[in-house]
Formats: sequence, structure tokens, C-alpha cells
Amino acid sequence: VVERRADKSPTRFVAKSDLLQMVNNVLRERESEFLARVRADLAAAERVAHSDPRVPPAIAERVTRMRRCGRAAADEWPVGGRTLPDMRPLIGITGEQKPASTLIDVLDVLRAVDIDVFYGDYARAVQRAGGIPVWIPADAGPEILERLDGLLLSGGDDIDPAEFGQEPDPNLGNTSSHRDAHERSLLDAALEIDLPVLGVCRGVQMMNVHLGGTLHQHLPAHVEPSGDPAATHHRIAFESGSVAHAVYGDEIEVNSLHHQGIDQFGNGIIPVGRTVGGPDDGLVEAVEIAGKTALGVQWHPELLGGIDPAVVWLVEQASA
Repeated sequence: VVERRADKSPTRFVAKSDLLQMVNNVLRERESEFLARVRADLAAAERVAHSDPRVPPAIAERVTRMRRCGRAAADEWPVGGRTLPDMRPLIGITGEQKPASTLIDVLDVLRAVDIDVFYGDYARAVQRAGGIPVWIPADAGPEILERLDGLLLSGGDDIDPAEFGQEPDPNLGNTSSHRDAHERSLLDAALEIDLPVLGVCRGVQMMNVHLGGTLHQHLPAHVEPSGDPAATHHRIAFESGSVAHAVYGDEIEVNSLHHQGIDQFGNGIIPVGRTVGGPDDGLVEAVEIAGKTALGVQWHPELLGGIDPAVVWLVEQASA
């Protein structure tokens, strides 16, 4: 990260962690003149980062996010009030939008109102891994990623086959064109700035479809079980040298709550984990994206309890 100091001393290169620490230290002083300097220093850093060809675009975008964070702190927090948090990364988590009538207990007058639905296990998994979960509203634009450090594409309803040029299978479940478009826009922006991404179940399918791939619309052997969602269903073997292998090792037992799955690969999709044994032996259930900080898994690690290695990977990458 490039920093140009307010006292006009020569430009120097500093680590992002040093710049973040500078922001924390200045705000901790709780003096208005230092808050003004934070704004000036971060604005200068942003100008240099976007004008110096030696600075990668992804780093420049991160400087922009830090500048906005520092500006918000200086402008909105009173002197002597809150300081910036401990800089644990903010992980955005997608959900789905439904009419309130889908709830069992809702006032009649509100039945036509839209609600955003999020499964709490994703947030708890991010917290256990050391991150701060942030729900992304279904109507939020991709600019929300400017204030986040990582993106978790969550599970949910089926992806509309029209997204990958197919007619619907008779076994197709519920779909949402609004969610499909929303997550495509988020993923497009995240890949553009190389924001770390973890796709879970539907999320890994969206990664593949967004890059031009297709899905198996119905896999009978993987239909959602009626029992414990954390119960393991089959094994996954990982490709040596992949991020997934570094995260999980050679093989793991996973749960299964899906009936769609990756078929033809999208551009840049790298298969790194496959089902071992059973009727769907060899089905791809873990992928990465070439040249990007992105990992996708077909199972639900957030439901397996404990601290999941893939979620830890996301939080660590978002902290880098």
C-alpha cells in the first residue's frame, strides 16, 4: 500500500497492516485534529494507489475501502466516542427474499411485504472463524462490497435453468430470478477486485453458472435428507496442490442438502474435490477459480459444527 503523509514527507511503501494500525492509533487519541489527519492521509493514499502503475488494482480498491472506513469513523463517530473495531474482517453473507406470507406467524396486513431471510449458522460459522458477519440485503447493489473484506455466497433455492440455457427439469425446486441476478452482480464485482469468495452449496453452483457452466438439475442420490442436516452422507477427495487440499487434507466426510450439482465447467473453474463412491462417484463438489481468491464447496460446512477450515480460509484471506 502506498502512503503519502500529510506533512508532505516523501512517499513510501507500507504494509496494509501498518496503515490499519495507524488508523487505529490515531482514532484512539480521540482528538479532532488527528481525525482530520486520518481523512487526509487515507485520501492521499487512495490518490497515489490509483495513480501509481506499480500498485495492483485489487490493492488500490482495498485502499479505497480503508479510506471510506476511516472517513466514516472520523465523520460519524463523536470525539471521545467509539474507535474502529479490532479490524477483524467483515464477511458479507447473501440470503434470499420472500413474501412475509411464507412465515407461519405474521400479521395479515404484512403478508404481502417482502422479507429478507438469512440462516444464522452462516453467521455463527464466520464468528467462530474470527470474522464479523454482515448480512447483505437482497436489494443491495454490488457497491456494498466496497465496505466488505470477503463474500460468502450461501445456499438456498435452485438456480433457474434459464441462467445456463436449459429448460426446467420436472424435479426443479423453487427459483428466484431476483436472487440469481443479485448474486451474479455481487460475484461479478467480487471477482473484478479479487475480493475473497466462498461459495456454499447453491453458492458454488452460482460460481460455475456465472462463468458459463451448467448444472445437473436433479441428482436423486443427493436429495435433501429428512433427518439431521449435519449427518454425513459421503466422502470428498481433494486434488493435491489445491487450496481445498491445503484447507481440508486428502479426504473428508460431508453432509448433503442439494439435488442440483455442477455439470459442465465454466471458464476458469478448476475442479478440486470429487465425491468418492456411491451412485454419483466422481461428481465435482469443490472448485476454485483460476487466478482468483475463490473457493466453492457443495456441502454445508456451517452445519457441521466447530470451526470449519474453509470458513477460516475465507476469514484469513479477507484479513490479508
